[in-house]
Amino acid sequence: MRNRHRSAKRIPAAMLLLLLMFSTPVAAPGARAATTDGSPVTLTELWPTALVDVTGTHDGSVEVLATRDQSDTEDDPATYVRLRAGDAGHIGERTYVLPSTVAASSITTITLATNFRGPIAARQVWTWSVYDVANDAWARLGTQDHCGGDAGTQQWPCDDLDRAPWKSIRLNLIHGRDATLADVVAPDTGEIRVRIATQGPRDARLDHEALEV
Repeated sequence: MRNRHRSAKRIPAAMLLLLLMFSTPVAAPGARAATTDGSPVTLTELWPTALVDVTGTHDGSVEVLATRDQSDTEDDPATYVRLRAGDAGHIGERTYVLPSTVAASSITTITLATNFRGPIAARQVWTWSVYDVANDAWARLGTQDHCGGDAGTQQWPCDDLDRAPWKSIRLNLIHGRDATLADVVAPDTGEIRVRIATQGPRDARLDHEALEV
């Protein structure tokens, strides 16, 4: 022990100063709600301004989709849009408009949020897509199978085996390596087009649909 004690005394003063500097804890910088360039991050919620049937028909007005009214097994036709499929299935499009105050190039995430009631995916698949303006193609978002069947989905609760309750579904738009989220925004009008499609005969209902940008 005495040898160790004498060795410690022979540490030069300059080395002791360096040891003190590197052993002193430094406070970590606080997290900020901002992008890497320092600009603030904001959430803009968009509601559809138009609803068009490509195949099949619908009952109800696009305005009701702005409000989430239904839950469990409630059934008030005045609060939702019924998508009628028939033998040819159904393809319906909604139009959203990005405000001029939001630059398409600044978008970091796009999430579709909807309140859906219809057949389970194992029986008849309903698929959401968003139109990629830059590549003239439809980019798949996901289906009503919100129990892990698609990446980027969440559920409250996970009950896809039961068609009765309304299902709150969230689908994130995942763009490819050579694409950006701005590709889905029409440069001249700021429009974003969302499509829901099925090939089966069973109808579905939308109580709410919105884009979180």
